[in-house]
Amino acid sequence: MQAAVVPLAPPRYAFADLPGLLSQPDRLIQACAAFSAVDLEARALSARPGEPYGRTVLHKDALGEVMLARWRGDEACAPHDRGRSHGAVWIVSGSFKETWYRVDRGLFRAFAEHTHATGSLVPVERDVIHAMEPVG
Repeated sequence: MQAAVVPLAPPRYAFADLPGLLSQPDRLIQACAAFSAVDLEARALSARPGEPYGRTVLHKDALGEVMLARWRGDEACAPHDRGRSHGAVWIVSGSFKETWYRVDRGLFRAFAEHTHATGSLVPVERDVIHAMEPVG
């Protein structure tokens, strides 16, 4: 008699699982990818006047932050860095142009551009200055 092999279902995650996953980037990414667009849409705040996107903090502690952004139109965010931390941007829907900057004589100078489509995971390393802008 042969034993049946049952494939393992992917783990199911809830927003309440996020705090325990910040120290496990691979599992955190897996958890975020498992959230449905409907779940994310229900939680995403709209942008306030004068801001390019609404910001919903799903979790924040000493290890880091998990944030959901809902973009308004085609406005770019201002160039910014992560300071001494690193992170990732997961593109839930749409396409974005990411521009990298360096500071030259006190001014931001663009030196690279990358386009990211729905489903892309964009690593953001410490001390990198970048801006994101919806395209298309």
